[in-house]
Formats: sequence, C-alpha cells, structure tokens
Amino acid sequence: MATNKGVATDASKRVSDPPELVLLAEDEPVARELLVAQLEQCGVAVDVACDGAEAIAKLDQNEYTAAYFDLEMPRATGLDCLKHAQEHCPDLSVVIVSAVGEINDAVEAMKLGAEDYLVKPCDLDTLAAATRRALRASELKRENSGLREAIDTPRVSVPFIAKSKASKDLLAKIDRPFPQVTIGAQVVRASAEPGSPALDEELQAGLTELLG
Repeated sequence: MATNKGVATDASKRVSDPPELVLLAEDEPVARELLVAQLEQCGVAVDVACDGAEAIAKLDQNEYTAAYFDLEMPRATGLDCLKHAQEHCPDLSVVIVSAVGEINDAVEAMKLGAEDYLVKPCDLDTLAAATRRALRASELKRENSGLREAIDTPRVSVPFIAKSKASKDLLAKIDRPFPQVTIGAQVVRASAEPGSPALDEELQAGLTELLG
C-alpha cells in the first residue's frame, strides 16, 4: 500500500494519514486528471483505470480501500464495476461518479451497494467528505468481517458471542453507514438498509424533491 503523505484538505485535517490506496476509473482524460489531483489533495494515493474493463482487472490484481467509478465507460460501466466489486471485494467502498444527476441511476447504484453517488464536477470539499465516508465505511466493513470471523470461531473469546441469526445480523449492522447521493452541495441520505425495498422508495422521494 502506498505510503506517501497527502495534502491536507483544509488547514488542520487530512482524510487519511498515511494515505490509503484508492482506485479511480474514468475514461475522459481531462476529468480523470482533475479527479486524480483532487483525490490526492484529499490525502489518498490513487491508482488509475482508463475504462471499466481495466478497472475490473485491477480490482482482481490489487487491494484498495475505496474505488471511484465513472458511470458511463467503454467495455464495462460503473455499475458493472460496482457489481464485480460487491462480489469479489466485499470490504471495498464504492463511489459512483456521473456527469448527470439521473434519479434512476442514483437509485440503482444505491441498491447495488454504492456508498455515495457524486455528480461531476464536484468541488474539493464535497469529494473530501465522500472520501472520508468511503474510507470509514471500508473500515467498518473490515471490522464487521473480523467480528463475523470471531463469532464463527469457537476458540476465540469475545465479550459477547451471538448465537442466533438475529443476534449475528444485529452485530453486523452496528455503526454501518447508509448510502447517500451528493449533487453539488445537496445531499440525500438514506436511512433504509442497502438492498431493502424501502431504500428505493426513500431515495426516489428525496431525489425527486432535490432535482425537481
């Protein structure tokens, strides 16, 4: 994992120090260059893919804390990359980036498990906030994975061992962040679980109100 220092997003804070390694998949050179510069200012190390197929290949070869996928890319879309990440990199946090704020696209991304949906161009503060959220979500996923492993290992002693499925489900949800959509300075947050029927309805209502 990369170890170089990042640039503070303001006078006192970095998103992560030392920086985590994230993957950016963006097919447009100008947008890619801008996002790389912004992410590096957020304090993370950035690996780049120029289209969706390259992004999927990199996911299979390397370990990342978070990934940023442009929605529309050649050979594989951002949603294709998200689906692959959900299946093969369950602890990875994914942010979908798009040039348009389409309600259906945002809702679909959230239903598939994206942590955030950003509309380009986004300012540094917005991207930094999304990055902090993605890194925190990845950390929580790793912690939950460790907790589940401990629960399933009889020889490991923990303060509370969940035996019933309901108890295990409850522990797996502790502090889990819920998805959100960011359009400029406006944020639509969901309180329903990813994948639940209520999520679709909640995001549809919030985005319809936001986008008019």
